[in-house]
Amino acid sequence: MRATRPHTSMLGGTGLEITRVGFGAWAIGGGGWQFGWGPQQDDESIAAIHRALQLGVNWIDTAAAYGFGRSERLVGQALHGLAERPYVFTKCSLLDDGTGRVRHSLTRDSIMREAEASLRRLGVDAIDLYQVHWPIPETDIEQGWAALAELKDQGLVRHIGVSNFTVDQIRRVASIAPVETIQPPYSLIDRDAEARGEAQHRAGILRNVGLEEGDPQATSIADVFAPSDTGSPARSLLNFSADLCGSLSHSSRSSTV
Repeated sequence: MRATRPHTSMLGGTGLEITRVGFGAWAIGGGGWQFGWGPQQDDESIAAIHRALQLGVNWIDTAAAYGFGRSERLVGQALHGLAERPYVFTKCSLLDDGTGRVRHSLTRDSIMREAEASLRRLGVDAIDLYQVHWPIPETDIEQGWAALAELKDQGLVRHIGVSNFTVDQIRRVASIAPVETIQPPYSLIDRDAEARGEAQHRAGILRNVGLEEGDPQATSIADVFAPSDTGSPARSLLNFSADLCGSLSHSSRSSTV
C-alpha cells in the first residue's frame, strides 16, 4: 500500500512550505520535570522522528524546556548526518529552576544564552523558527521580543514567532518586529483562538493537537510512527484530520502534536 504524502501549506509570510502535520517533540523530553510526559526511550524517540520524516513530515517543533534540553538533543541526534534535514522550530523563555520546575525569563541576556545552547544541542547553524514559549513575565515581553529580532538580524534564527500570546500582547511586540507565526492552543475542543482574532494578524498559525481523544498523554509519540507488527499502517498523525480543526481566515495553518 502506497502511503499518502502529507499536503503542504505556506507558513504565513515566512516562505516556508511545511506539511500540514508536524512532529511535536514535547513528549520525547521524557519525565522527571514539571511538565514531563513520563518515561520515554530515547532510541524509540529517534526512531519515531525518522519514521515521521520517512512519511513526508518536513518540520519538527521542540523547545528548550522539553526535558530541559533532552528533546532538543534527541532531535539533533536524529537529524545528524541526514542529507536533507526538516525545518526545526524551537522555543525559549522557560528555564530549569534547579529542582525540575520551570522558571520564566524574557531578559535579553537569558534568551541569547538559550539560543546559543539550542543551536548547539540541535546541531544546526540557524534555527528555522524561534518562538517565545510563554509571555511571562509580561512586563518583559518587549525585551524578549527585541532579543529574538536581534537574533534574526544576526542570522542565528531565520524566522520569529510567539506561543500562548494574547492578541493585545501580539500587538505590543509587533511594533518592535513583525510577528511571523503564532502558536495558540487550538483544537476541536478549544476553538477560542477564532474568537480572539489571532487570524487578523495574517501570521502563520501552528496548532497544538493531542495524540489521543481525551488524554493527550495516553500514547507515546514513538507509538504513533512505530511500524505496525501486522504490516498495516500504524496510527498516523494524519488521522486526526487537520482540516477538521476549523479555519482561521487569512492565515496559513499547520498542526503539531
